[in-house]
Amino acid sequence: LDGNELDGFTVLLDNMSGQDFTNPELTDGYLDASGSNITVNVSEFIGFDLNQNDASGMGFDASGADGSNFDWNSEAIKEAFTLNVNGRDLNPADFSLSYDSAMQNIVVNLESSAQIFEGQTVTLDFDSTKLTAEGAPQITDSNGNPLQPNTIIIDNN
Repeated sequence: LDGNELDGFTVLLDNMSGQDFTNPELTDGYLDASGSNITVNVSEFIGFDLNQNDASGMGFDASGADGSNFDWNSEAIKEAFTLNVNGRDLNPADFSLSYDSAMQNIVVNLESSAQIFEGQTVTLDFDSTKLTAEGAPQITDSNGNPLQPNTIIIDNN
C-alpha cells in the first residue's frame, strides 16, 4: 500500500478438506470353500445414489430397500456385473447379488448349476455404462462418487 513491492514467496499448505472426490472401487474377491459364494471387497461404503451432501436428503440405502423398484438383485443392477468363469460369462440368472453393509462388501451367491470349482479362473467386471434401465440408480459412495468400472480376479484357492 506504501508502494512497497512484495517479494515472491512459496508456502506449503496442508489441505485438511474433508471432501471426498475418490471413486469407490472393487478391490478384490474370494470364493468360499463350497464354490457357491463370492465375497467382493469394496474400497468404501456404497449404495444406490447416495449423496450425504444432497440437500434433498434423497438417496437409497445400501441394501436398496428403499421402496424403489431396484435392489442389488434387480436385473437392471445385475446387468452391470459380469461374472466370468474360465472365459465364459455366466448368465445373470446364474447368480444373485447382495450387499453386506456391515462388512462393506458385495456378496455373489451362485446357483447350484453355476458352482465354481477349485482351479477355475474367475473374474468379476463392473461396468456402470450398463446401468441403463429407466430410473436405474448409480452405485455410489456416500458423497455421490460413482463406483469405478473395473475387473478383478477372484481368489479361487
